[in-house]
Amino acid sequence: MSPDTPITTIRPPYASLLDVLKRRQGAGFIGRSPYIDRFRRNLALPLGDPQRQFIFMITGETGAGKTWLMARLQRLAQVEAGARLLWDTGDAESPLAVMVHLAHQLAQAGVAMPAFTPAYETYITYQRTLADDLDHSSGVRFFLAEKLIDAAVDWRRSDSGWGFTAEPDRDAIAAQQRQADRDLIRLITPDESTFALVTDPVAALSPLWLADLRAVAQTESLALFFDDVDRENGWLADWLRRLLSGEFGDAPAGSLWVMAATEPLDEQWLALAEITERFALKPFPQEDARAFLASYNGHHPDASQTSEV
Repeated sequence: MSPDTPITTIRPPYASLLDVLKRRQGAGFIGRSPYIDRFRRNLALPLGDPQRQFIFMITGETGAGKTWLMARLQRLAQVEAGARLLWDTGDAESPLAVMVHLAHQLAQAGVAMPAFTPAYETYITYQRTLADDLDHSSGVRFFLAEKLIDAAVDWRRSDSGWGFTAEPDRDAIAAQQRQADRDLIRLITPDESTFALVTDPVAALSPLWLADLRAVAQTESLALFFDDVDRENGWLADWLRRLLSGEFGDAPAGSLWVMAATEPLDEQWLALAEITERFALKPFPQEDARAFLASYNGHHPDASQTSEV
């Protein structure tokens, strides 16, 4: 090519790298485009718009693609709305563990939680003190334990009818143990607020956790994702419902709460229906299943392959 040869400018098929990213992400949304479109439209609505939704509930049987869809919604929230993502991995065993896990995600991003973190550290300090006391069998613990054993022995007639036998009343043991633990906590905590923190950390820490989220939401939007919320008798779904219903204070308006469950949640969630969008996933239609397999196999699959999706 000579220096005098004119350079022909060819217009690229995409306007920007962001456009490329959006289109490539969209290629993976086979069979779920109605949900994707609804979520995307919601992201564009102002907070004050009456059609704006703040809770998204995805339901469907195992294998319906709930986790897969949530991963795509996370990308949309991050790329198109610039939201800060927080997500529960499904490994937590209690609301407290969920709060700690999400607080750790914020800390890794350099976002402080000045209300929650010191209170949680206080809780951990007292838990360690209690553990040390039990391990070393302090005088207080020894006295309480003896009192517990004496009260827990119950005399009952044996099933054989041959006289009486001494059997431990397990319910009484559990009740007495709980009371003994509370008595010990009362002795080592300096005031009522600390006692409440140690005996019911979820009730004490949830308001502080929410307060920190409200502070973050003043400068950036939040998108929180929770998978498998109905696991293990639904403790996570119950805590989230209490949280979003205002039991622990106001959840920030600048936040999206996306959760997945196998079954639709119970009627207690109806109080939040006006701000909730429900995505009930069905198995892939045959045409979409073919397209899904083709996107991985590089060819149009036959009917026998499609039937297995």
